[in-house]
Amino acid sequence: MCSSDLVIIAFVILTALSSRSFARFSLDRETVKHIVVEEAKLQGFSPALALAVAQVESDFDPTVVSHKGARGVMQIMPKTARDEFGINPSLLFDARTNIRTGITFLKQLQNRYGNVYFALSHYNGGSRVTRPDGSYQVIPVTRKYVDKVLSKMKTFQDSQYSQYSQGASWLAYTP
Repeated sequence: MCSSDLVIIAFVILTALSSRSFARFSLDRETVKHIVVEEAKLQGFSPALALAVAQVESDFDPTVVSHKGARGVMQIMPKTARDEFGINPSLLFDARTNIRTGITFLKQLQNRYGNVYFALSHYNGGSRVTRPDGSYQVIPVTRKYVDKVLSKMKTFQDSQYSQYSQGASWLAYTP
């Protein structure tokens, strides 16, 4: 066996490990929740909000694909993964990669808009959050999504995950 054969074998194994079929059997929802919390804490992001987004987007399923093509736990579009983060879209079925990417994106949006409503609206509906005059708006079609995520976030804050919601002062919003 030559070194090029070993490279091919390694590539095939790594591809299989990150495939949808492997993800389906490798991680249960509780494990995915713990990965979400761990990654949120590492990035200084609200675990309760990250958990809420993951639940609304995929119900913690690393193999799910939306009707528009978004993939994995945090429902990342392949184009976003490739163009914004330099990630091969096939890696979006790896729960850790997907969660890290989703939380990084949410944190970037929060920093850009300074408002959880606008950040979630953009995450779900794209850049139409910015009006032609430069002001921001919640995209009307995303309002139910935003409200659902915030409701789930409150549930996580009030539940066993309440210890993970510390340090998220940017979540305060007064309409």
